[in-house]
Amino acid sequence: MNLARRLTLNGVTVERLARAVTLDVEAYRVTEKEVAATTVEGHVRVGQCTVDAAALGIWWNGTRLVIARIAVCGALLGWWFAAASATYGEAHYALEWGSDFAGEQWRTSELLDWTRHEGAKYTLYSNWPAAVYFHLHRPARELPKEHDAATLAAFADTVRARNGRVVLFNVETSEYAPTASLLASPKLKAVAQFSDGVVLSASP
Repeated sequence: MNLARRLTLNGVTVERLARAVTLDVEAYRVTEKEVAATTVEGHVRVGQCTVDAAALGIWWNGTRLVIARIAVCGALLGWWFAAASATYGEAHYALEWGSDFAGEQWRTSELLDWTRHEGAKYTLYSNWPAAVYFHLHRPARELPKEHDAATLAAFADTVRARNGRVVLFNVETSEYAPTASLLASPKLKAVAQFSDGVVLSASP
């Protein structure tokens, strides 16, 4: 699959240019910037590795210094050992303690435990909706991004109308209204407090 098709599958609109660049490689101009950073980073890394490998192959075929070749082999073996050790350490930690939302702090969350049992009858809102879905396999709606009085009042009205509860983790995120603003709002009140967060409902 060529680069143009990969970009298209990732939501990027591309256009074929009038002429191709050297080596008969077709050139494309990106007209929309809706592409995941990981996809771009992956292409950059693959391209860099290809260039490095080609350069090393050219140098290897061009040099006759045995000592230089031995030094390069030693450096490559050292790099491989260091990379393997780091990968093993990360894999061991992930298998032992979990990674990301599978980590121990999420698996043993008191707030998630409340949400699993007491919160089953409520519509959920959270500053970490992905964590709620990951562990409970049920959706949690997002919090408002703005935190002015009018926005929070409207949000509280929505929570009340939908018989909702706000599952607010202590771990901050910049995507939504700050935790402090939600806790300070007179339109919301705490109904349950835990070591890793708080549950809010709409004030009467």
